[in-house]
Amino acid sequence: MSISTNIKLIAVGVIIGVGIMGVVLWKSVFSVDRYATVSLSSGGLMFGKISRFPRTTLTDPFIVIKDQEGREQLVPLRAAPWAPKDGIVYLNDDMIMNWSYLDPAGELVQQMKAPPSQGSQQSGPSPQSQSQVSPSNAPLQPPPKSPVR
Repeated sequence: MSISTNIKLIAVGVIIGVGIMGVVLWKSVFSVDRYATVSLSSGGLMFGKISRFPRTTLTDPFIVIKDQEGREQLVPLRAAPWAPKDGIVYLNDDMIMNWSYLDPAGELVQQMKAPPSQGSQQSGPSPQSQSQVSPSNAPLQPPPKSPVR
């Protein structure tokens, strides 16, 4: 084999190696299977599987609503009349105040993973877990306005 053939083989090997590493990195960093909570500047709070590339999206989104007794319930957005057709919410990065990954073993993620037949569609946090869920899951309220002097 000549030197140019060896260089070509090495180059092909490096390209294949970089490609494999890229796929592994892509799946680990940009995976949409990581549940997160997203606080919006409008005061909204959403939960779902977050993806930050190429656009910030939430798949399988959930929202927190209050029932008639004032208890908070985690409700899939697909149950709302304004639910996105494809089940994906495209978020404007300028409207995101903050976001954070949720504990995969946490009660909130387990509730979102549960099929609707197990009551995740209409059930909220149990009375015992209500104190554990809030205030981080409570809808955000605007800060009180200070008096103008």
